[in-house]
Amino acid sequence: NLLKTCITLFYEADDLLKRSERDQYGLRRRILFVMNRNELAEKLARLADQKAKLAAIQMSLFLKKSTLQDAMLKQIVAFTEVLQISRNKDK
Repeated sequence: NLLKTCITLFYEADDLLKRSERDQYGLRRRILFVMNRNELAEKLARLADQKAKLAAIQMSLFLKKSTLQDAMLKQIVAFTEVLQISRNKDK
């Protein structure tokens, strides 16, 4: 009877150790999952920040381009007006 109890205790202890190792592995996996999720969240936040900065730069470039185009159009209109005035004087 004592031998049977010792064998049962041995198997129960072995089972507990195996379960403990599995739990530790599962816990490690959960910790890594949470860490990876946090890293991913940080990367997404950085990416969103970079995207916002890029959009601001693109808008700035667009506005500068529009301003430059407006200035060029004003010069072209002024030049054509001068040409028109000089042609009218020649007639």
